[in-house]
Amino acid sequence: MREIVLKNKIILITGATSGIGAAAARMFAREGATVVLSGRRAKLGELVVADIRAAGGTASFHRADISRESDVEALVASVIRTYGRLDGAFNNARVERRFQTLIDSAAADFDTLLAVNFRGTWLAMRAEARAMMRTGGAIVNTSSSLATNGFPRGPIDSATKAAIDAMTRAAALELADTNIRVNTIQRYGSAEEIAATAAWLCSDAAASITGETIGINRYHAELRAS
Repeated sequence: MREIVLKNKIILITGATSGIGAAAARMFAREGATVVLSGRRAKLGELVVADIRAAGGTASFHRADISRESDVEALVASVIRTYGRLDGAFNNARVERRFQTLIDSAAADFDTLLAVNFRGTWLAMRAEARAMMRTGGAIVNTSSSLATNGFPRGPIDSATKAAIDAMTRAAALELADTNIRVNTIQRYGSAEEIAATAAWLCSDAAASITGETIGINRYHAELRAS
């Protein structure tokens, strides 16, 4: 029987109400983790929790807006209060806007993308790292191939993702002596492919991996070849 790589681990997933986050929550639970899901849409989050529990997994939902410092602090504090520790976190909460050119882009969109994608990831990383200082753990951030390749009509989104990559590398160096690993996934694949990579990065199998940006780029390669 295949070893369950996340057995007995306490994992927090932000942006877990749909898409990549929901796929990750289901996969982490199948691998034996106790999963705490968070997001703004409580009804969708509770549906994912119900699916996980129906399949025999362990999960709970905590509503949180990743752009609000008080929400993030309360979320991580709830995990520690309930379970006593935090072993891993997958920071997947993000907001996406319709692609616009630099000339046509609005300041409001810039502010929203910066607040959620970059500042929200920073808030989550900070709270998670503080919770992991004594026990160690793994933090995985969702980025995008836009961070390195750019995309016409996507300068703001590209910039926030590049900022996440840079912040991840710096945090990994800073936290290296505390047994906290920090990595980034550049997503350009299916939700399940990205979830599987996040699960591996949170597992003991990736114990020597930190400060890396892992590209899920099968679809990207296909697009470039076409």
